[in-house]
Amino acid sequence: MFTGQDPDAIQRQYADDNYLRVMQDTHDQYSSPAIDFPNWVLDRCGLRGDEHLLDVGAGAGRYYQPLLARYPSLHYTALDISPGMMTGLSAVQRIAADAAALPFASGTFDVILANHMLYHLPNIASGLRETQRISNQMVCWWLRPIVLAPCRSWSS
Repeated sequence: MFTGQDPDAIQRQYADDNYLRVMQDTHDQYSSPAIDFPNWVLDRCGLRGDEHLLDVGAGAGRYYQPLLARYPSLHYTALDISPGMMTGLSAVQRIAADAAALPFASGTFDVILANHMLYHLPNIASGLRETQRISNQMVCWWLRPIVLAPCRSWSS
């Protein structure tokens, strides 16, 4: 099993934000060309700035400050399967939950932002369906390879 989908490995690696920060900092330092990825993503999402946004797989909140800087009226909610990942995140709304079983009614959020976490889902189609279900406007899935992993196919 690819460790990105092994629940025990994920729990160990993401009990807090240390492992993720090392990966993000390494990527930021050595990627070429250098790209401010959170702002690159936000440039492409087409937000108005007053939406209710759910950040699925928020981790330590890499998108939180860029979102607030651009859109001070945005209603931001962070969600991660690991509560320890979000301890340093200053967002008011922080929810620990699984992306494959989101604890929200259909259409709760205008926008779902789900970046760099798709490979963690044992059932990708289930995660895609859940984000679609709770969004009443748009789902932004951005995939950026941060690890080499075997590819696998899926369908929804």
